Amino acid sequence: MHVFDSRGTGFMRFDSKLTRSSELGHVVEHKTVQSSLFERMEQLSKENALDLRCPAELVNIDFSPTIKEPAGPMKATLKDKENGSLFEANVRLLVGADGKGSKVQRLRGISNWGWGYGQRAVVTIVKLSPNSNNETAWQRFLPNGPLAMIPLWDDYASIVWSTTPEEAELMKRMTENDLCQKLNSALQSQPISPTSALRNIPLLGTVLDEATGVVNGLTSLIAMNENEGEAPILPEITGTVGPRLGFDLSLSQSRTYVAPRLALVGDAAHSLHPMSGQGLNMGLADVDCLARVIVEGANAGADLGSLRLLETYNRERHPRNLSLMGGLEILNRMFTARDGPSALVRNAGMAMIESAGPVKKSYHK
Repeated sequence: MHVFDSRGTGFMRFDSKLTRSSELGHVVEHKTVQSSLFERMEQLSKENALDLRCPAELVNIDFSPTIKEPAGPMKATLKDKENGSLFEANVRLLVGADGKGSKVQRLRGISNWGWGYGQRAVVTIVKLSPNSNNETAWQRFLPNGPLAMIPLWDDYASIVWSTTPEEAELMKRMTENDLCQKLNSALQSQPISPTSALRNIPLLGTVLDEATGVVNGLTSLIAMNENEGEAPILPEITGTVGPRLGFDLSLSQSRTYVAPRLALVGDAAHSLHPMSGQGLNMGLADVDCLARVIVEGANAGADLGSLRLLETYNRERHPRNLSLMGGLEILNRMFTARDGPSALVRNAGMAMIESAGPVKKSYHK
């Protein structure tokens, strides 16, 4: 993975060789994950291990609380989207995995906090020049937000560009040729000096120019020390494939992930800026933890909807996700700051991390 700035020469490279593994991670299309999970559910349904009702939507939750454990009964009302019929189910545990703006969360009365970024992400698939070395993820921080190009298969990659809503809508309407030119320019243009706007200020401009020279010198030395032939080459975008989607960006965190007979996982419980690409990983970790808690509870003969049992999941995931979200929010604010001194500091920080082996290794992990 190669991370670099449009305002300065700072960069960071993450290579699986540093951790002695064959790869840093895997990129799997959303539809592939969904279809695989649905195939598994259909298989379980045929084995009478699962009552599969799809397509359907949740209409209402009726929960009758009790003062003490065990928790009161819960009834979920579902609507068949094909014929409109209603179906009621008494549930021991309802898992809300219905994504951002969760209806399960709202019907159960669980509040959340957060804020919008005033940004919109444009997502599409692009075709790269033939025989590109498509094994590196690229992310460049631009004045309006980060642009990421993530390898998929063969000569195809996924683009995620977080920018202003106005620019996002413009890109969705561009011709294929115009969009390719815009993407290539954004990724390949020469960086501008982080302090160019401050050069006319007496003394301050001189000091910042000197500091910029030091940072540029350090990044040049780092680049020279890279083993010849190992530095990745940014491929050229030659076309686009499929639709261009846009979604507004925000951060949110539920005040709790659990209530009697209910647990929230994934984006239904939390959401964050796509800059880090950690949203899905956080959701998978939620599911892994909740599944472990449920299995342990079942083996112990516990009530699976008991708040006492579900709090085990909440205590593990809620603070861990909050800590990760806080750290990523700091990085997001640092990389989106437009002023010259902030750009200079982040370029210096990237250069220091890139040159410090132990620190860089900890970032890999």
